[in-house]
Amino acid sequence: MRKFSRHMPPAPTRKLPPLAWFFFAVLLTAFALSAWNYPVIICLWILLLVASVVFDSWRKQRMIEWRAGESICQFARSFDYRKTDTRIIRAVYEEVGRFLGTKDRLFPLRAADTLFSDDGLKLDSEDLDLIAEDIAFRAGRSLCNAEHNPYFSRITTVADLVAFFMAQPETSPA
Repeated sequence: MRKFSRHMPPAPTRKLPPLAWFFFAVLLTAFALSAWNYPVIICLWILLLVASVVFDSWRKQRMIEWRAGESICQFARSFDYRKTDTRIIRAVYEEVGRFLGTKDRLFPLRAADTLFSDDGLKLDSEDLDLIAEDIAFRAGRSLCNAEHNPYFSRITTVADLVAFFMAQPETSPA
């Protein structure tokens, strides 16, 4: 059994300057005062936030139902398995599907699914960064010098994400 090691530098620590903490305290105080003086506005804001989360959950559940019967088999057929590492295909499908799915079911992905648009999967870049670390580990790929990858700034679909990892170097076995 092969083990892969992560050869990634630690994340840089970012400390806020004292002026930023002061600005944050002023914003927090203004928010608290507005909540005290105008509780109706805060309640409406919270209601809108809850409605957005519920609608997004409903939308995701409907997409899972519409794609009933689809599995990794249909996803893998979207790629030329002779040119694409099947470990990457499986890792992308399972990690993104696990992130978007419910607690008992993976989200059935398609290669043409857009990652960031409102009519697509609605991921944000921070979510993709977290998922990418798990995909890289499972696929045996390094994320070092990812900014030099030709697909780095062009990832818009799930197929682009697979192509990105294909262009990343393999990690050496430990």
